Amino acid sequence: MLLVWRMRHDSRLMETRALVQSITFAGQQETDKSDVDSLNAAWKDYTDEMFPFQRGRIVKQDQSAIDFLKQEVAKGPLRVKPLQYLGKARSRLHRRRSDAEAMSRLKQRYGAKR
Repeated sequence: MLLVWRMRHDSRLMETRALVQSITFAGQQETDKSDVDSLNAAWKDYTDEMFPFQRGRIVKQDQSAIDFLKQEVAKGPLRVKPLQYLGKARSRLHRRRSDAEAMSRLKQRYGAKR
C-alpha cells in the first residue's frame, strides 16, 4: 500500500516538473535570468516540501561520496598496469597483419572464390 502511494506521489511530482519545465522553456526568450532562477528556486522549495526526507538523504550521499574519495586519495597516486605483456601483443598484431597480407596475395594470385 505504501509503495502504491509513493508511486502516485512520484507521478504527481513528475507531472508538476513537466509543467514547470514547459513554463520555463516557453518563456525563456521573454524572461530574464532572474525569473528562471526564481522558478528553479521555487521548484527546489516544492521538492523539499514534497520529499522532506530527501534533504537528509542527499547530504548522506554526498558525505559518503566524499569519504570514499578521501579513502581513494589516501591510497596514493594511480598506477596503470598493462593486462598483457606488450611484446606479445605486438607479435600478435604482426601475425594478424602478415596473415592478412598472405590472404590478399592468395586472392590476387588465384582469385576470390564465391
